[in-house]
Amino acid sequence: MRNLTFIMLFLVSGFIGKAGQVSPSLSQLPENPYTSFFEKAYQQHPSIPKGVLEAVAFTNSHFHHITHNANDPQSCMGLPEYFGVMGLVADGKNYFKNNLALVSQLSGFTPEEIISSPEKNILAFAA
Repeated sequence: MRNLTFIMLFLVSGFIGKAGQVSPSLSQLPENPYTSFFEKAYQQHPSIPKGVLEAVAFTNSHFHHITHNANDPQSCMGLPEYFGVMGLVADGKNYFKNNLALVSQLSGFTPEEIISSPEKNILAFAA
């Protein structure tokens, strides 16, 4: 019984020591070069909670405007290509939804506009 208590105390102290190391400092947060575009999207669509668009963009593209050239190599696993800051999919290859077409339809921007402009990519996704 005494050994079990010692083991439990050891494990708990290890978890408590690691808990303080998990949270990143402000210097480790990724830079968001599209802050003004996100603010514009929130102004145009006030029902969207602040931070949601940035969360989607960071998850899908790490705040990079993704573009592809015709001669870029395809995924060796056949995964679809993502486009723009919001990581929209043009051809989901029957595995993922073609959300670029849906976002284009709902926003009024053409797929080409959404792919080529980071601002329109964010605004179209917000719409």
